[in-house]
Amino acid sequence: MYCINTENFQSFALVKQLIKIKSPIPKIDTHELYKAINLKSLNKRRNYSKSQLEKLINFFDLFNQKDKKLIKEIIEIRLNNEFDSDIYYSSVFANIIHYKKHLKEYISEIPKRKGEISFKEMFGGQKDDKNHRLNNFVNLAYFVNLDLNVPEIQSLSNGVDYYEWLLNLKSFDYSKFKPYWVLEYLTQNYIKKFREIKEVKMSLEKYLIKKKSKGVTDAYLQIYGETIDLK
Repeated sequence: MYCINTENFQSFALVKQLIKIKSPIPKIDTHELYKAINLKSLNKRRNYSKSQLEKLINFFDLFNQKDKKLIKEIIEIRLNNEFDSDIYYSSVFANIIHYKKHLKEYISEIPKRKGEISFKEMFGGQKDDKNHRLNNFVNLAYFVNLDLNVPEIQSLSNGVDYYEWLLNLKSFDYSKFKPYWVLEYLTQNYIKKFREIKEVKMSLEKYLIKKKSKGVTDAYLQIYGETIDLK
């Protein structure tokens, strides 16, 4: 039996990493899981805190089949009664819910709100046209291979070239492409998608042949697993 110490979340991180890399997961006592999440049992009639729901999602694969079914019901009830984009996002990646469920609600929460400013704008005094909710949406869209060529999704770019690019990797006007864009949010889903689009690789190579950039060079290596011959 593998015990999860509720006072030491390093053990949580360890188990989560094991799940991520598909390593054999040690047997974990159900009561230890409940204790770590600060629950006595699962009950779909209970009102769970967001923190508790996030833990249920993060360690979903550690539960038995009966509990997994109940967790799915708990998540669905929460999203139906009080939609939360973070819970939706995590649940899709954990394969707890299908992305099509609540997708419209998720998309509706992406645009920047009136008067909303980023940390960069607040503390750095610099204009910031990035939208972290849109970054996450693109990550999810790449993950589920969502068709992005629909008006309600295309409008999310709000005329920002960076998002025009992310939402139209194949058809984007690459004369407007900025190589440092690949450094913004380089998740595994972004990497996988970039590899599929030859225009991304060609544009990065064209840039790196002419200029030196450690950041872009490192990103190129991370994406393609190779360096380019600059001779």
